[in-house]
Amino acid sequence: MKNCFSFVLFFLAALFPFSESRAQSEFVLVEQALPNPDNEPAPLHPLPTERQLAWHEVEFYAFFHYGLNTYTGQEWGNGGEDPALFTPTARPDVRQWLAAAKAARMKGGIAVVKHHDGFCLWPTAATDYNCADAGGNAYARELDLPRDFAEAAREAGLKFGFYVSPWDRNSAYYGTRRYIDEVFWPQCQELASYDRGGELFELWLDGANGGDGYYGGANESRTISAVYYDIPNLDPLVHSLAPNCVLWGVGGEARWIGNEAGRGAETNW
Repeated sequence: MKNCFSFVLFFLAALFPFSESRAQSEFVLVEQALPNPDNEPAPLHPLPTERQLAWHEVEFYAFFHYGLNTYTGQEWGNGGEDPALFTPTARPDVRQWLAAAKAARMKGGIAVVKHHDGFCLWPTAATDYNCADAGGNAYARELDLPRDFAEAAREAGLKFGFYVSPWDRNSAYYGTRRYIDEVFWPQCQELASYDRGGELFELWLDGANGGDGYYGGANESRTISAVYYDIPNLDPLVHSLAPNCVLWGVGGEARWIGNEAGRGAETNW
């Protein structure tokens, strides 16, 4: 029986001669990359962009509200105030503002550069209702608050942002497409151009929109639609100049918490 088994093995070996080279030529290892090797679950909710994540990391920052209202005693101007009332007695000390923010361990600051009255604290080319054309005094005419605020923030190692009101109670064009194309969008682009190395982290586009105002002397109430500011087309204009800048409020990249007391839910994105 043993001899018979040996003969069978010899016969099979003769039929199927084995060699290492033949085995290597016939059998090839194929590397396979699995699509999800760590078995990570798919996201269940909208994910933040890199820009939004960076905005969240700023965490704690100051808000500086200075402007024509400082000299009129109003919370909201109606847009018809005489710009000559803007009469600073010295150049605004933005370095002191930001030094206080840094001492409080804040990571940045936002300066109001245009509130609902439409008065601009920089020499914008989009309207003559600005500090440079105010005629108040030399401090007013020489002021460029976004420039000074951005420079001071860089020196302090802080992020900076600007509050620019979409609602403009001064402009005769408000409520028409001309306001978007000739006033609001150009102002946003001017402010985005103050970015140098990605430090501009936010444009605060406030959600208070439409209502009564001066509107170039019309002194009436105007309403707008929810899509009036055409944010989808403003977005690339701003981000081409300031890639890390979140458009807050009507910009849709960050939102109002829902109250003026600063109270939010435990999880609030």
